Amino acid sequence: SQLPLDNIQSIAPVSGGDVNEAYRVETSQKPYFLLIQRQRSKAFFDAEVAGLNLFEKAGITAPIVIDSGEIDGDAYLLLIFLNEGNQGSQAELGELVAKMHQQQQPDGKFGFDLPYEGGDVSFDNDWSDSWTTIFVERRLDHLKDRLVDQG
Repeated sequence: SQLPLDNIQSIAPVSGGDVNEAYRVETSQKPYFLLIQRQRSKAFFDAEVAGLNLFEKAGITAPIVIDSGEIDGDAYLLLIFLNEGNQGSQAELGELVAKMHQQQQPDGKFGFDLPYEGGDVSFDNDWSDSWTTIFVERRLDHLKDRLVDQG
């Protein structure tokens, strides 16, 4: 298998993430952003793809998903490369997060159809009537328990 791109001219690592390997892939047409998660199946990026598609549905600028898959046992996600632009403010970020969370909430519930997967951390996102249940019990308490177990 190989990436679904023609005329790759260069691939260079980029910084910024702590869960995936990240690369800028230059082709003769345009640049792309490639995320790789070693020794994971294609399903590793399913929730991220779904989330990025929801951003688009909500009118929030986000990288467009080109493809996701698996090559030689490693999961990958290929996106349009977005050049760093206006960083915005925390207030604008809050407005975007609120806009995002107004999308796809069946019966006013909180959650998501897929679990969160990030490196060796995963969270249950099953739908709940309570935002506190999602954020505190399924996120913060889960992380606290992991830290306590690790000493």
